[in-house]
Amino acid sequence: MGESYLEETGLIKSLKETIEDEKKLAEYKGEDRVISSEEMQEELKRKGSLVVNGYDCGFPYLASKIGKLEAGNLITVTGFSGQGKTSILTAMTVKLSEKGTPVLWFSYENTAAQFFRKFDNVNLPLFYLPMSNKPYDLNWFVERVKEAILKYEVKVIMIDHLHYILDLFQSRNASLDIGNLLRNLKILAVENELVIFLVAHTKQPKDFSEPDMGSIRDSSFIVQESDKVLAVHRIKGSVEGRSKVIILKDRDHGNVMGQFSEFILKGDLLEEVATHKQGETSAAAVASRKEGERIQDLKLTENLK
Repeated sequence: MGESYLEETGLIKSLKETIEDEKKLAEYKGEDRVISSEEMQEELKRKGSLVVNGYDCGFPYLASKIGKLEAGNLITVTGFSGQGKTSILTAMTVKLSEKGTPVLWFSYENTAAQFFRKFDNVNLPLFYLPMSNKPYDLNWFVERVKEAILKYEVKVIMIDHLHYILDLFQSRNASLDIGNLLRNLKILAVENELVIFLVAHTKQPKDFSEPDMGSIRDSSFIVQESDKVLAVHRIKGSVEGRSKVIILKDRDHGNVMGQFSEFILKGDLLEEVATHKQGETSAAAVASRKEGERIQDLKLTENLK
């Protein structure tokens, strides 16, 4: 087999191109080149990026279970209609604002006046939001996020809710489109070191049972792509009308799944129940605690005599 034949068939050319390509790859110095773990660690140290940025959610008992809100996290908040999904996020916005963490809000379900009414009973926290929203437009949403990062250095994004970013009526395969949207949001969070909260609605409940991961509409991709999934649920017949924030998923703290923190509705915001009062869902439990406190006070008084 002669060289002319090899040239005619393109085999020599293909071999030369392969050698050249391999040489380029072997000498590649681009920003996305493959390096060792030791080199990456040194690079992160040089940039001061070795520590993951995290933000306190402002609720001590819940934070003791889920830790800090870490940059790059996509957190889904779900629950049946009227259970307090928006209320927990507006309350968290107050807490984050108090600590100087900039928050960007996309409240698609309410007018601006309706949304601001949720803060009537507190000092208005500092947060950011578009002057008007544009539903079903992911490109517009991403532009507003990047604008807020450049202008205000926002760190946390609140989206209320998922189905206003994706138009399901125009979707041919809702599950796949939701999965693609969630992946885009996750990439946005990682690339810009953001925490993104996403409200996701549930299917209609058949009874008063607590929601689980299967309760979320189009749940498979939402749960799969989320780092944490929190469900808000009002405790039927509880003292003070308490609600639970249930941890359905936590990628970083797998041992806390199914655990919860209790909240009380104050005005339009949810307020976390003090740690020592958690679990008191009946009047009898409250009475028992108060009696215990009374006995402790009596013992303390006797000891001081």
